[in-house]
Amino acid sequence: MEETFAVNGYFIKSRIEQLELKIWWIAEQIRVDRATISRWISGRVKWGKKSNLESLARVLQVPVTQITIHNPQLARASDADVLKAANLIYKKNMKKLVSIDHNYDLLEYCIKSSLSDKLPLNLLARLYFDLSNACFWQYKLQESIEYIDVSIDIFQKIRDDVSYWEAKRWRATIDTACGSLLEAIASLQLCSQKVHDPISRHRALHNIIEAHWLRGDYLRSHAMAVDRLEDPSYSIDKISVIKSYIAVGKPLIFINRDKEATDYLGKARQCSEDIGYQRGVHYIDILLTVNDAISSPSKVQIERFKKSFSAIKAIVDDPYWYYFGAIIHKRNRMFEEGLQLIDQGMARADGWNTELGLLAQVKTEIFLELDKNRAAVRSMQVAMKHFEKAEAYPRIEEMKLAFSELKVGYE
Repeated sequence: MEETFAVNGYFIKSRIEQLELKIWWIAEQIRVDRATISRWISGRVKWGKKSNLESLARVLQVPVTQITIHNPQLARASDADVLKAANLIYKKNMKKLVSIDHNYDLLEYCIKSSLSDKLPLNLLARLYFDLSNACFWQYKLQESIEYIDVSIDIFQKIRDDVSYWEAKRWRATIDTACGSLLEAIASLQLCSQKVHDPISRHRALHNIIEAHWLRGDYLRSHAMAVDRLEDPSYSIDKISVIKSYIAVGKPLIFINRDKEATDYLGKARQCSEDIGYQRGVHYIDILLTVNDAISSPSKVQIERFKKSFSAIKAIVDDPYWYYFGAIIHKRNRMFEEGLQLIDQGMARADGWNTELGLLAQVKTEIFLELDKNRAAVRSMQVAMKHFEKAEAYPRIEEMKLAFSELKVGYE
């Protein structure tokens, strides 16, 4: 007897609407009658054959795990039991708990195990929002986008404007990783005007500042960060103050204002130490080491980086760490080690346009130092491609100027 899966009717319905597909057309593609698909969507039929759901997943361009309920007992549980389980996950703020040690795979599992079309729409939307978060921090960008789009759709339908704009802010944040930075900035600016919660406003502005840094517009990123630091309404808690100091100091590293960068980053580090914010301590140590390596290379910086890198990677394995490490190794003329870090970072950064561009840019610089011009040309082309996708035009102009002797077809 063929295996059956419990069906996630709401996700199927949302995905069909998103792709603007017709039920009759889907029925023809997967050879299932229209009535069955309609019953899956409505929840009147809660189970489907594995082969049929795999075919449906291909038509909807998603993994089969996204259109099925991961805990099949939910299909048999009472509405009250399902609601109680989902509320426990959301109201206990499990997202905040797992974010402490970045155990987002646990959050993803728990939410997927509780998703059901039996849930009230407002709770379902919030769970999809948190699920998008969990996938994003595991670098599952496509899943993260699909889940937040479902969340936005539900919030719009139930006319929850506050949650709708917070979900739109998160969607724009994802776009800073894999979409157009200019469009993401415009969307974040709109969201910052629409949200009234101070924490949401702080997050929107933080994302805008970071997006300008990603574009390579260091002066604008720095100026906006200074304005935020001087505005007491954005000093919500110690973490927000730490992020403000980092946002002010980080751009200064790359415009040869190393003493000012050290000052702001030093304040951020002290605040991080005071509250035991270990991720902040290790991240700032890496930034301070980059700052020192750019102004005055020294082999002691390699050991400092390795210590911080090992510690922070155990918390979150971010492509940024590899980029900064590659800069430190390049400045100390440890080119092979730098190239290894770049390759590892690129494997982590799949789909993250600006991060891939930054890694390829450092790779270009290393190949030029090694007199490998042909390899440098290829790396520059990769960097340009990713920066163009991200609309990171200041970085493109910077590369054209820095590598004007390379003939790569950018005139």
